[in-house]
Amino acid sequence: MSLDAPEMTSAAASSAHNGPLSRWTRRLTSHPRAVIAVWLVVLALCGAGYPVLESRVQAPDLTVDGAESVEVQRLIAEHFPGLRAEQALLVFDSDTASVDTAEYRAQIERTRHAVASIGGVTLLAAPDSARQLISADNRTALAVVAIDGDQSHRVAVSADVQNALSALPGRDVIRVDLTGYTAIQNDVIIAEQADARRAESLGMPVAFVLLVVSLGAVAAALLPILMAVAGLLTCTGVLLLADTVTSVDPLMLSIATMIGLGVGIDYALFVVSRFREELSARGVTSRSDTDAIRVAVTTTMATTGGMVLASGSVVIVSLAALLVVPAGVFRGIVLGVGVAVATAMLAAVTLLPAVLTVLGPAVNRWRVRGRGVDSDDSAAARRWTRRVMRRPVLFGLAAASLLVVAVLPLTGLRTGFDLGIASLTDYPSGIAARTVAEKFPSGMLSPMEFVVTGSDGGTLSPDAARAVQGFAAELRADPRVAAVLTQSSDGRLHSTVVTRTLIDSAAGSDLVAELDARARSFAASTPGVRVSSGGAPAGLLEISDAIRDAYLLVVVITVLCALALLLVVFRSVAVPVKAVAVNLLATAAALGITVAVFQWGWGEILFDFTSPGFVQVVMPLIVFVILFGLSMDYEVFVIRRIRENWDSAVARGATDPAAANRDAVADGIGATAKPVAVAAAIMVVVFASFLTASTLELKQLGFALAVAVLLDVVVVRMVLVPATLRLLGRWNWWLPALRRRKRTSQRKRMSQRKRMSSLR
Repeated sequence: MSLDAPEMTSAAASSAHNGPLSRWTRRLTSHPRAVIAVWLVVLALCGAGYPVLESRVQAPDLTVDGAESVEVQRLIAEHFPGLRAEQALLVFDSDTASVDTAEYRAQIERTRHAVASIGGVTLLAAPDSARQLISADNRTALAVVAIDGDQSHRVAVSADVQNALSALPGRDVIRVDLTGYTAIQNDVIIAEQADARRAESLGMPVAFVLLVVSLGAVAAALLPILMAVAGLLTCTGVLLLADTVTSVDPLMLSIATMIGLGVGIDYALFVVSRFREELSARGVTSRSDTDAIRVAVTTTMATTGGMVLASGSVVIVSLAALLVVPAGVFRGIVLGVGVAVATAMLAAVTLLPAVLTVLGPAVNRWRVRGRGVDSDDSAAARRWTRRVMRRPVLFGLAAASLLVVAVLPLTGLRTGFDLGIASLTDYPSGIAARTVAEKFPSGMLSPMEFVVTGSDGGTLSPDAARAVQGFAAELRADPRVAAVLTQSSDGRLHSTVVTRTLIDSAAGSDLVAELDARARSFAASTPGVRVSSGGAPAGLLEISDAIRDAYLLVVVITVLCALALLLVVFRSVAVPVKAVAVNLLATAAALGITVAVFQWGWGEILFDFTSPGFVQVVMPLIVFVILFGLSMDYEVFVIRRIRENWDSAVARGATDPAAANRDAVADGIGATAKPVAVAAAIMVVVFASFLTASTLELKQLGFALAVAVLLDVVVVRMVLVPATLRLLGRWNWWLPALRRRKRTSQRKRMSQRKRMSSLR
């Protein structure tokens, strides 16, 4: 194979700077102030819409498309209208007053009147009508209320009920709060919004300090922060528009904020760093040298700007794989994070070039350290890279072994649903939920429901009805079941199964799965009977099964799409295949460490949480696609720079391919080591700031992403990349002959067209 396998001539290099992105940049730099003015108007409008978006946030849609639990809601509404769509609990609790006192009875009566004044909610049972609704110590009592409507309506009604309860007199003696699935989700929304704001307030200042220290100039350090904020504000505006056709949930916003901040700062940092290099190479010191500044901006965007677009595209394509999971929560995450990445890219390739054109060398103002911007910080990275390439097998095996060890906990992965009750220590629904768990069967918070009909959905025969009652008696005999309440209507039966375990515990998840399996087995063995499982526990079981069923398909789609994009970006076969394989290993390692910390509980004391014995079921898929996309950011940035060096060597007519490859790798990693290290440090800070969250899913997500970025930069970028590129040698840049023949054929056709044109 010859050195010029991918044939990169100086003319081809020149044509790269005449591509669409370069032409676009030249238009932007011709009217930079107009571009900035348009952006300021857009950002003002988006900023004004942010409070509106926050007020419209709803609980995540955890239902599966066409789910049986949704069908159960329809059956209940049609045949058992008194039960409404959801049952919740009013929890009365006092440290001093007994349920039998006049004061306690008066509080119950005031609550009854307050609830009756709210539309969409009905009192089903009160403590004065059922002794089982009163605790053994006679100081806590429950009332069951039914809430009607779809999820958004139940969210609003639950909030109205709690507001009415909070306004009741006498709460200092006898507290009364609402709890249940929707009430808990309402408070989780508030908690996650507070977590996100706290994380931003911690992460942004630290990121700014890192930028100032690394870039050595306050002006240069401000730009990545400002671009990230611009991208997030624009994302807010887009999501506000999207909210007219779909719901926005706190998990979507939190992940979008986390990723938007990280990639927004990174993309802008890469562009600013390259722009400063270009200014230094051209000796530009005055803002009056507008032509040279515009050339520097155009060159920056033709190189690093293209990298930003390629990196962002990989992230978005990776995210799109989540769409195979038939659940609204995943579509929301794809929308939120996809928009956040897209707006970060938009700011980096439109607003930032305009700002850099106006600033010029003023980007280096307000120096904070003695070394100038031209100082060489890459010598150490070059030396390290050459050391790795002298012993690529040794270093490669050591790094790969480390990652394999980190992957091992992933083999024992257990997933479940944590509703976030533990994080609601100061919220009404959380306080009430803990009271219920302490003094009543825990399953009362959200019982399982079964609707039993004839096999055709019609009425039950007398024999089938007796069989169903026998099955209910079997469930009552199970020591893990506290109660089974049945009622008949329209020839159909409804059963409410109250367990003694919380639905978001490991034992609760196992019991729900077992009860569902028993119900299906009963229906299969009993002629003329159809059993449908419903309620929040069944819904969580359905989405858990849907997620697990989608694991393999999501991984395959993500890998194939990323591979296809990288083949185009790198114009190589070996490098994309290597990148995908290494990133799969690094991503699995990050997930393995997350399992050890959160499922095994190794980080309970350090990160202030109690392990439920599983990892949040949505986390592995979300973390995988996001990590796989983000890890490609640095891959694209580093490899594109190495490719530039290789193409330059080819254009110069280098005669020793092995030496040219080593030099290209060492110089490419050396030139990108500092911006990659700084970008990674900022990513780690932004993601790790979410470890301060009270909600467990945000802790898990922040930890997994932070660890993954750390592994990617320290183990992958600094060891595995140079080792594998050294071992592959000239094969790094090989393309099949078919591709080269296609390019040759295209050049011949262009030449023929020119000759025909000259003849005319």
